[in-house]
Amino acid sequence: MDPSDYFHAWYSKDGPQNYAKWHNEAFQRLLPQIDREEDDSKRQALVRQAEDMLEQDPALLPIAWLKCNDAWYTYVKGHNPANFFGTYDVVRWDTAWLDK
Repeated sequence: MDPSDYFHAWYSKDGPQNYAKWHNEAFQRLLPQIDREEDDSKRQALVRQAEDMLEQDPALLPIAWLKCNDAWYTYVKGHNPANFFGTYDVVRWDTAWLDK
Protein backbone atom coordinates (compact mmCIF):
# COMPACT_ATOMS: atom_id res chain seq x y z
CA MET A 1 0.00 0.00 0.00
CA ASP A 2 1.18 3.48 -0.79
CA PRO A 3 1.53 5.55 2.41
CA SER A 4 1.39 9.04 0.84
CA ASP A 5 -2.34 9.64 1.31
CA TYR A 6 -2.24 8.19 4.79
CA PHE A 7 0.81 10.24 5.80
CA HIS A 8 -0.79 13.45 4.52
CA ALA A 9 -4.22 12.82 6.05
CA TRP A 10 -3.11 11.65 9.49
CA TYR A 11 0.29 13.23 10.07
CA SER A 12 0.77 16.35 7.97
CA LYS A 13 0.43 19.70 9.72
CA ASP A 14 -3.00 20.49 8.24
CA GLY A 15 -4.16 16.93 7.57
CA PRO A 16 -7.91 16.38 7.96
CA GLN A 17 -7.41 13.41 10.32
CA ASN A 18 -4.55 15.00 12.30
CA TYR A 19 -6.82 15.33 15.33
CA ALA A 20 -3.92 15.74 17.76
CA LYS A 21 -2.54 18.66 15.68
CA TRP A 22 0.81 16.82 15.67
CA HIS A 23 3.58 18.63 13.85
CA ASN A 24 7.13 17.53 13.15
CA GLU A 25 9.11 19.83 10.85
CA ALA A 26 11.50 17.10 9.59
CA PHE A 27 8.55 14.81 8.79
CA GLN A 28 6.80 17.70 7.02
CA ARG A 29 9.87 18.24 4.79
CA LEU A 30 10.05 14.53 3.97
CA LEU A 31 6.46 14.23 2.65
CA PRO A 32 7.02 16.03 -0.70
CA GLN A 33 10.20 14.03 -1.26
CA ILE A 34 8.25 10.78 -0.80
CA ASP A 35 5.53 11.99 -3.17
CA ARG A 36 7.98 12.94 -5.93
CA GLU A 37 10.50 10.10 -5.77
CA GLU A 38 10.10 7.75 -8.74
CA ASP A 39 12.80 5.22 -7.88
CA ASP A 40 11.10 2.53 -5.78
CA SER A 41 14.10 1.69 -3.60
CA LYS A 42 14.85 5.34 -2.87
CA ARG A 43 11.19 6.00 -2.14
CA GLN A 44 11.02 3.03 0.20
CA ALA A 45 14.07 4.35 2.07
CA LEU A 46 12.31 7.73 2.49
CA VAL A 47 9.18 5.99 3.77
CA ARG A 48 11.30 4.08 6.29
CA GLN A 49 12.78 7.40 7.44
CA ALA A 50 9.28 8.77 7.95
CA GLU A 51 8.26 5.65 9.87
CA ASP A 52 11.34 6.00 12.09
CA MET A 53 10.35 9.60 12.84
CA LEU A 54 6.86 8.44 13.80
CA GLU A 55 8.32 5.83 16.13
CA GLN A 56 10.59 8.37 17.83
CA ASP A 57 7.93 11.10 18.05
CA PRO A 58 4.52 9.36 17.91
CA ALA A 59 1.73 11.41 16.42
CA LEU A 60 -0.86 9.38 18.30
CA LEU A 61 -1.12 6.32 20.47
CA PRO A 62 -3.88 4.06 19.16
CA ILE A 63 -5.89 2.32 21.85
CA ALA A 64 -8.19 0.42 19.51
CA TRP A 65 -8.21 -0.91 15.96
CA LEU A 66 -11.06 -1.31 13.51
CA LYS A 67 -11.76 -4.93 12.60
CA CYS A 68 -13.74 -5.35 9.39
CA ASN A 69 -15.16 -8.60 8.11
CA ASP A 70 -15.99 -8.01 4.46
CA ALA A 71 -18.54 -10.13 2.66
CA TRP A 72 -19.90 -9.95 -0.85
CA TYR A 73 -22.16 -11.84 -3.20
CA THR A 74 -20.55 -14.10 -5.78
CA TYR A 75 -22.19 -12.13 -8.60
CA VAL A 76 -20.31 -8.94 -7.61
CA LYS A 77 -17.34 -8.81 -9.98
CA GLY A 78 -14.26 -6.60 -10.12
CA HIS A 79 -14.23 -5.99 -6.35
CA ASN A 80 -11.86 -7.89 -4.07
CA PRO A 81 -12.10 -6.78 -0.40
CA ALA A 82 -8.91 -8.73 0.39
CA ASN A 83 -6.98 -5.92 -1.35
CA PHE A 84 -8.49 -3.13 0.74
CA PHE A 85 -7.38 -1.72 4.07
CA GLY A 86 -10.46 -1.54 6.28
CA THR A 87 -13.14 0.89 5.22
CA TYR A 88 -10.71 3.58 4.08
CA ASP A 89 -9.81 2.15 0.67
CA VAL A 90 -13.27 1.16 -0.55
CA VAL A 91 -13.73 4.11 -2.86
CA ARG A 92 -13.34 2.59 -6.35
CA TRP A 93 -16.78 1.13 -7.04
CA ASP A 94 -16.47 2.30 -10.66
CA THR A 95 -14.42 -0.86 -11.26
CA ALA A 96 -17.14 -3.23 -9.96
CA TRP A 97 -20.21 -4.63 -11.68
CA LEU A 98 -23.05 -7.06 -11.06
CA ASP A 99 -22.91 -10.21 -13.15
CA LYS A 100 -26.53 -11.20 -12.72
